[in-house]
Amino acid sequence: MFDFSAHLDLASKVILVKHATIACSNMLNAFFSMYQMKSDVLLHPDGRLAGAMKKRDRENDVWSEHTRLLQKTLISFLSNKIDKIEYLLFKAIMLCNPAVPGLSIFDQQVIEKERNQYMKALLNYCFLQHGTLNGPARFAAIIALAPVIEGQSKQQRDFHVWLKATHFHKHQKLTDRNRKCLSGMFNEIMES
Repeated sequence: MFDFSAHLDLASKVILVKHATIACSNMLNAFFSMYQMKSDVLLHPDGRLAGAMKKRDRENDVWSEHTRLLQKTLISFLSNKIDKIEYLLFKAIMLCNPAVPGLSIFDQQVIEKERNQYMKALLNYCFLQHGTLNGPARFAAIIALAPVIEGQSKQQRDFHVWLKATHFHKHQKLTDRNRKCLSGMFNEIMES
């Protein structure tokens, strides 16, 4: 939906979308829980706790760690009191990541130019909202959330690989090697 995407080749668009999907999904879920559901824990639209497991699985440390992992972006947003404009600009900055591996030099330049525009817009917004004294610190605090969100995305990808390996091992024991329980697109995103 970005205007600059018309200038990227298809392969770069796919790489960029795969890379940004999990982080953007995490940010959307966090913002939705925070502002729509007025919650300090990550919730699904129907009000259920995100990452909640069946009673027998709750005792498993892996699942409880996964549930805590899902809350990281929300905790970051809450502790920094991210508002709607900051969220939208920051999300655009996270999407426009020229450092994603596999992008051509030309596409990196196009993406970087777009990212810089969103960075300037966020900086200007921070100046308007927090003044010349506190604006730069606010901007830096928001940008500092990027490694937290990227780290959460990476951990979710790692968890997916672990689940997939566990699932494969289970079906291998049952001699059901060809069974697919996850969509191909989901696997591509999680394994990108």
